[in-house]
Amino acid sequence: MNDKREIRAWYFYDWANSAFSTTVVTVFLGPYLTSITRAAADANGFVYPLGIQVGAGSFFPYMVSLSVLLQVVFLPILGAIADYSHLKKQMLTLFAYIGAIARCACIFCKAATTSWAACSF
Repeated sequence: MNDKREIRAWYFYDWANSAFSTTVVTVFLGPYLTSITRAAADANGFVYPLGIQVGAGSFFPYMVSLSVLLQVVFLPILGAIADYSHLKKQMLTLFAYIGAIARCACIFCKAATTSWAACSF
């Protein structure tokens, strides 16, 4: 990849992705998911996404930890596939659409659907 326009485009993508993580995930998604789980909590303050007991205030940090764990497992594999198959742009497009759809799906998260919130995170 010696095309300066393409390299610059990847720089802008990385910049935009960092801004997304900073604003959407940290500022908006954390309080939003915490409010949903607190509304869904039982009398003891727990929710049960995917059948696992989690404190309502701990739901978002657990989801962040789970997402990082999944990234550690899958990103090296997906990166190798992208590098050796020359499908970088197609995979970027696919995963960008999946991420956008998942964020849009968060609008359907209600107090009774903490499992949906966990999956769309």
